[in-house]
Amino acid sequence: MIEVKRVSKSYSKGEYWFREDNQTVLKDITFTVKAGECVGLVGESGSGKSTLSRIITGLEKADKGDVLIDGKVVPEWKKENKGRMSIVFQDYASSVNPNFTVKEIISEPLLALGQKNDRIEIINELLEKFRLTKSLLNRYPHEISGGQLQRVCLLRAISTSPRFLVLDEALSALDAPTQSQLLELLTRIKRESRVTYLFITHDILSAVKLCDRILFLYKGEIVEQIATNQLAYVQHEYSKKLLHSVANVIFQENKRGVF
Repeated sequence: MIEVKRVSKSYSKGEYWFREDNQTVLKDITFTVKAGECVGLVGESGSGKSTLSRIITGLEKADKGDVLIDGKVVPEWKKENKGRMSIVFQDYASSVNPNFTVKEIISEPLLALGQKNDRIEIINELLEKFRLTKSLLNRYPHEISGGQLQRVCLLRAISTSPRFLVLDEALSALDAPTQSQLLELLTRIKRESRVTYLFITHDILSAVKLCDRILFLYKGEIVEQIATNQLAYVQHEYSKKLLHSVANVIFQENKRGVF
């Protein structure tokens, strides 16, 4: 479904646009994501993860290389597939209009697609799936918890039945129990709807729980790509380092049948 071909990106270090000492953020990035697959893009802060997500979703342009969805460049694909790509960011508070009620927040993309008549039915079904009560619909963002608000953002993201969902550190600002609940929910959505995920995170454990395959991004380069069930065979030192930090947790949860 998605092809990223030799994408590179640099930013100017200096104050003036004509300076030549640019900082390279992404170097020759190449990978594919199959329809219905969940791919984790894992890397530490500053590795280029968010820059890559903005390029893939068409929010930013690459200096070199191409991103294709179903063989078409992203702007063209998005124009022909309105509402079929959704993004959920880390900062849920700034992702919503603080003057909108929860009902208005969720309704926004549905109204943009002309789904005025059946939006209430869609919203009620999603509230049940996300374990949110109807009493939240008339509240404002500051009146609900961070975990509830991020659920609302996820609910809004899938309300249009997207084919491609990008989660850019979407769980990292949440506490551990809420993260676990949302990972369980995302796994269920993936199983039921076959939505294609790009799960961007610095948390290797979350990626292992959710994803079919993991890309390790280190200093702007993908240093390794591997199926989640083959993680014991990673080769790159950076991949080994990340996995070593959570090896005991993975082992214990494997014993309990979590993975």
